Amino acid sequence: MKELEHEKDLLLQGLEMMEKARDWYLQHMHTVQEQQRNLGKKTGNHSSPVTNAATVSGQQQTVNMLKEQNHLLTKEVSDKSDRITQLEQEKSALIKQLFEARARSNPETSAMDSTFI
Repeated sequence: MKELEHEKDLLLQGLEMMEKARDWYLQHMHTVQEQQRNLGKKTGNHSSPVTNAATVSGQQQTVNMLKEQNHLLTKEVSDKSDRITQLEQEKSALIKQLFEARARSNPETSAMDSTFI
């Protein structure tokens, strides 16, 4: 039980870190999008089309990279969430088995234990 609780705590900490990383990536993606908008306003008539295309291409690569990282992080968070759910179910089953084992070993307290199940 203690090991499962510890593993659950670690997974929750990992999930929290993943959420922070996701927020960080989203913030940077927002910053890149703002820079794209500002760059479009600044270079509208002053730069050649070739310069604009190269600048946008580089920024598009950054955006695509951030999107891919965001996708991978989201998948990892989803996988961890599924694992937490699985562990919660296993924990519930173990608690139920514990109460059942206690009830078999001490019939006097079985009525009290069954209320907690």
